[in-house]
Amino acid sequence: FETMAMGRPIVMGVRGDAADIVAAAEAGLPLTPDDASELAALLIQLADDEALRRRLGQRGPAFVREHYSRDRLAARMLGLIEDVATSE
Repeated sequence: FETMAMGRPIVMGVRGDAADIVAAAEAGLPLTPDDASELAALLIQLADDEALRRRLGQRGPAFVREHYSRDRLAARMLGLIEDVATSE
């Protein structure tokens, strides 16, 4: 989240929730875990393509604000608590 919020493109070399979040945000490039040659190729691609770096970097902050800001998360939690409290 911090890297996305800073507007930096991410090379994501893991699977799971973190990779899913970066993919949903379109804020980075997927990397096969432990593939050094693919990592090098992606870093070269980012170094050579300013438009790609800018596009990936710009998507992160907006996505974090929209989906993971403290205010947004607190509002979701409050909604869940209210739903549980009123369902009985």
